[in-house]
Amino acid sequence: MSNYPHLLQEFKPIMDLSDAERLAFIKSRWIDYELSENLFEQLYAKLCGHRDVPDFFIVGESRMGKSSLVDRFIAVHGAEYVNEDGCRVRPIIKVEVSKPSLRMFYCSILSCSNSPFNPDASEMKLRYKVESLLTSSQTKMLIIDEIQTIANGTSRQVADFMNEIKCLTNTLKLAVVGVGMPSANKLLMLERQYAARFVTVELPMWAPSVGFRQLLKGFESWLPLKQPSNLASKETAALILKRSQGITGYVEEILFHSARKAIETGKEKIDLELLEKYQWSPDVSGMRKYVR
Repeated sequence: MSNYPHLLQEFKPIMDLSDAERLAFIKSRWIDYELSENLFEQLYAKLCGHRDVPDFFIVGESRMGKSSLVDRFIAVHGAEYVNEDGCRVRPIIKVEVSKPSLRMFYCSILSCSNSPFNPDASEMKLRYKVESLLTSSQTKMLIIDEIQTIANGTSRQVADFMNEIKCLTNTLKLAVVGVGMPSANKLLMLERQYAARFVTVELPMWAPSVGFRQLLKGFESWLPLKQPSNLASKETAALILKRSQGITGYVEEILFHSARKAIETGKEKIDLELLEKYQWSPDVSGMRKYVR
């Protein structure tokens, strides 16, 4: 086995695999970065019941990695397990809301359980069952994804939904984390108490920075290429940033496409020539266009 100094030790054995196997290895995986590490510390403190830590709204544009971030946190700190009494414990429950409907909200929470429930039951009965589930599961944190969709309802629907989140989490002493687009912030402007309870954490689009170069080094540390690509070099990082418009999902897409081409052509590294051949690039509106 070659030394492969650009790879982390745990990924070096991958280089003994066939080209087809290395191509199959190129798929999404978590990469730590400074903002995520700081946020994880705060979320974990909240999960542990530290009252001096606020609840959070995590916001960012599409494909900036919001869902991946909370999924990673759940995998590390909130994995489901069976305790010594044989009870199923879920420290964290994550649900996604698609419309400002309390019935659908309750049903989404209940769908996390193996216990049957009647989705046509009254909202009062569904809410009672939700309280029972969250209590029996010893849930400490409720994560609500796509929370900006609540704002699509009428003033009454929005007020009722936000009030129910407050009442439910207060009653059960749950931490709550909202995840969504930046437009979710207007929910916090409805009442002073919401703004006081939540702190907004924005996942900004990447800019030329040490943090962006560290992200690129993170990709290079596991992408199964035999030669160093020096993705964090000034010229290479600038081109990746330009083509991706600073959007995490596009950075990943560009690097995965280029890494596959590097293996298929025998080049075994991502260089400027490969990056220049990437044919999809977002314009100023965010829509991607074909680049010749």
